Parts: sequence; C-alpha cells; structure tokens
Amino acid sequence: CRILFIGSFRDGSREEATDLVGRLGLEDDIEFKSWMTYTEMLEYLSVSQVGVVPFRPIQRFQKLGRGNNRKLFTYMSSKLPVITADFLELTALVTEYECGRTTDTADPTAFAETIEALLDDDNEARVMGANGREAIETELNWEAEQAKLLTVYENL
Repeated sequence: CRILFIGSFRDGSREEATDLVGRLGLEDDIEFKSWMTYTEMLEYLSVSQVGVVPFRPIQRFQKLGRGNNRKLFTYMSSKLPVITADFLELTALVTEYECGRTTDTADPTAFAETIEALLDDDNEARVMGANGREAIETELNWEAEQAKLLTVYENL
C-alpha cells in the first residue's frame, strides 16, 4: 500500500509528519505532494484504489456533507470507493449511495482496519466506486441541482 497526501497542512504539522515518516522508515510508502492543478490530481486518482476523507469528528467538520465536500465528490466522480468519518451527513451520504465505508477517524486502529479491509476486497471496492460514479452522473451534479434551483426561483 502506498499513501499519497496532496495539499497543504493547515495546522503547520507537515514537518512533524515528514519526520515521523522518516523515523518509521516509510519514505517508500508515504509521499507528500504540494497543491497541484485539478488535472494533475486527477491523474493520481486514476491509478488509485481508495479515496480517503479523514475528517476528524470535531466541530469544524460537523457540517460537511452534500453541499460542501468537494474531496468526497471528486473521489466518487473518479470511481474510487471512499472512506470517511462516521458522523452526520457523511455517514448518510456514503450509506445512501453505497459508495464506501465510514469509520471512527479518531481511532487510528479502526481507521487503518477500514482501509485495509477495503483494499483487500477488490470486488467490493469496484462496486462501491461504480456506485459513487453513478450517483454523480445521475443525482449529484449541476444538471440535477439546476432543476431544483429553478423550481425554487419559479415558486418565489
């Protein structure tokens, strides 16, 4: 398993994370990439097996869901099964579309076991990835939402 982190560390912990990877001898298994273009990121996703949305169950992330979770929808659009936090709207979304698994992201063991289980089951991962892509194509897209928005405007 190779883990790729794309983006910045908002809390300034990148050096700490890089040092930990070095101390554990995981330089060949974990890579940190800076922000990149969306097209470049999609190239990485095209060869990935799982998309992980590791939000911690803290107040800042409690409102994440259908309307404001681009990372989750990008993974779904890329046909990747998703693993995300088991709370509120994220759980409902993953359950409704059967596009991944949720886990306790505050528990490193549970988190790792969830990732490992999905990586070990190629068939389930493929089905979940396809389910996520279908949800994007049929329901979770601008065309579908546009009709709802226009109805609201017309009713006003």
